[in-house]
Amino acid sequence: MKIMNSLPRILLNLSFFKNLVTILSNSRARIVDVEDRGLSEITGEAFQPFIGQTFDVAEADDTPVLAQFTLKEATATSKRPFRLLFEGPASTPLGQGMFNLENADFGKLPIFIVPIRADSEILSYEAIFN
Repeated sequence: MKIMNSLPRILLNLSFFKNLVTILSNSRARIVDVEDRGLSEITGEAFQPFIGQTFDVAEADDTPVLAQFTLKEATATSKRPFRLLFEGPASTPLGQGMFNLENADFGKLPIFIVPIRADSEILSYEAIFN
C-alpha cells in the first residue's frame, strides 16, 4: 500500500527530471511549468542562454506589460545563491517588488526585483536567488 501511495510523487519526480534533461540538452528549450516545479529548482545555468534577450515585465497579478528588460548577466552556477542582472529603460522606472518576467523562449517567471543603478537612459535591476 505504501508503494501505491508514493507512486504519484515518484512519477512527478520522473517528469521533473525528464524536463530538466530537455532544458539542459537544448539551450533554446522553453522552460515549462516553472511555477509547478517551484523557484527552488531554478539555477543560474538555466538563464545563461537567455543573456541579451528581452523579457516583458508585468505586475504579479498579470496586468499589462509595464516595461521590457534585457537580461545582462546571470551567474553561471548550478547551485544557490545566484544573481540575475536586468536593464530597462529609465523612462519606465519600477520600484522593488514582485513582477512576472516573460520571454517567448524561457516562459513566465515570477521574481522579486530590486533597482540597483540608474543613469539618464538605463535602470539596472537585480534578482537574487538563495
